[in-house]
Amino acid sequence: MSTDTTLSNQSNLYDVLGIAPNADVDEVRRAFRSLARLLHPDVNAAEDAAERFARVAHAHAVLSDPERRRTYDASRRSAWPAQVRSPHVPRPVPASRGVLRGADVEAGTSLSLREAAFGIEVKVDIKRREVCAICLGSGAADGGTSIRCTACMGSGGTRARGDECIHCHGSGVVGDPPCPNCSGSGRKGGSTSLTVAIPAGVEDGQVLTLKGDGDAGPRNGPRGDLLLRISLEPDPILRRSGIDILMDLLITPEEAEAGCSIEVPTLRGPKRLRIPAHTSDRTLLRIGGAGLRPRGSWHKGDQFITIRIGEIQSTERMF
Repeated sequence: MSTDTTLSNQSNLYDVLGIAPNADVDEVRRAFRSLARLLHPDVNAAEDAAERFARVAHAHAVLSDPERRRTYDASRRSAWPAQVRSPHVPRPVPASRGVLRGADVEAGTSLSLREAAFGIEVKVDIKRREVCAICLGSGAADGGTSIRCTACMGSGGTRARGDECIHCHGSGVVGDPPCPNCSGSGRKGGSTSLTVAIPAGVEDGQVLTLKGDGDAGPRNGPRGDLLLRISLEPDPILRRSGIDILMDLLITPEEAEAGCSIEVPTLRGPKRLRIPAHTSDRTLLRIGGAGLRPRGSWHKGDQFITIRIGEIQSTERMF
């Protein structure tokens, strides 16, 4: 007996990868990569990790090869006995109703004005659903199979409100018997930390979409997205207006009358600002190119300084 037949008879190769029998080659490869990351002996210390990795690798080898897959499918069809089922008995169904995408996950991060202007890498803690490490997304306990969810009749949700089915968690199928680790859902809640590169020029309230960093999809479907909302912390001196930077500068009446040169803060470090003689209150001065640069453009905004004239306490002009 060939190795393909021997190993294939031990389990349904489609269930091993958590895919439907009509899954295309790309779905086979995606499922294999997802499971291989969980089960490879270099990262999984479980005693049976090597054996389970071997089953996953074998399933991928057979189902990704058109000729071997045709032979395997033919052997499965010839092995299926003719039988009549009661309409009240749940029937085995593929481990997926097609490719089901995971839900999007929302998170937030706070940035200083300078971090938002130039971009930064931040660590973001998120809660999301991962593929169950025990059943590998099938939802079934060892030796079990997947059956159509009788609560939603395989739809994955309620028709009236469109809510996710609480029994199958949106997948349309449940494990029989269910995996004790994930209660048959094929996924389990967890938390993780991601390092996210924030691009330069983001604005307060902007939402960044990070593809494929959300919940794992039911039955090893693709992940949803991470929706990261940006919040800008107030800067004690500088304010943003589009691509321009604004600030107020307090000078004494003597400085305004005689003129002076004062070092002022900018996003790129201190710059010396020349204040001409006879400057009046609320005069607006400009430092060209000291603002933000929009993505994809070489043009920079400016920094505008509003002059305020008054008496200065010893700590009022410490930048």
